Amino acid sequence: MDFSFDEEQLALRELAGRIFGDRVSDRFLAEFSRGQQVYDETLWATLAEQGLLGLTAPASLGGSGLGFTELCLLLEQQGRWLAPVPLLATLVLGALPIQQFGSAEQQRRWLTPLIAGEAKFTAAIAELGMSAALDAPVSASLVDGQWLLNGERGVVP
Repeated sequence: MDFSFDEEQLALRELAGRIFGDRVSDRFLAEFSRGQQVYDETLWATLAEQGLLGLTAPASLGGSGLGFTELCLLLEQQGRWLAPVPLLATLVLGALPIQQFGSAEQQRRWLTPLIAGEAKFTAAIAELGMSAALDAPVSASLVDGQWLLNGERGVVP
């Protein structure tokens, strides 16, 4: 069995590496760390322009419809360059559950702005094993046909 990457995957890895490498340098990271921004919005916009924010999103929404391997290649390059963009939180913790469990309307509503670089997502992780003093309750209730979440979570990437 051949586990090597195909040409499309290698091209994706090269594109991502070039985008991150052109933007992220030691000097850039030093300056960025002294600023007030949490994420590099310019880099986020470039990733959107190049279609990388929609790697796993369905083609019907403007995404590429690729898989988890391609997403991992993008994340690999982000980590290699220490690029300050929320790819793991947005694409893995946020977008993948919407793709898997969201209705067609929810996918259109949430993934379309993500693909365009206009949205970022994350997930509130359950604080298993944390002190009861830190474990705040979270509730979900149906209000006017919409789910309303109420509460706090301390572990939110």
